[in-house]
Amino acid sequence: MTVYEVKTGQERESDIVQTKLYLLCLPFGWPWLKGREMIGRVVYTNGARVRLVRPEDIDVDFRWQARRWADLLEASAALPRWPDPANCRWCEISSEDCPARVAPNGDDDIPEIEW
Repeated sequence: MTVYEVKTGQERESDIVQTKLYLLCLPFGWPWLKGREMIGRVVYTNGARVRLVRPEDIDVDFRWQARRWADLLEASAALPRWPDPANCRWCEISSEDCPARVAPNGDDDIPEIEW
């Protein structure tokens, strides 16, 4: 079975990570996929090369990191906040809901981002 990830932007290493996560997690969501051989292909619409993701690319370290992040996401305690102007600029959470939020240029006026 081949899992295709089609991207409209430039090549990024995170595209491979995303495809690895699909290959790792799909059998948990659809048990009939357990034991089936799956490969991933990242396809870029701008004509960039197709990148192949093989099952052996999902090594023990990748599995450990994926489990670590999944555990953090399902934890009952809130994660610590590290407010940073560069990160807060892209966050959709308002200052009212996140008192730790900081303005991009050090001023208190954080512009709303239109998506």
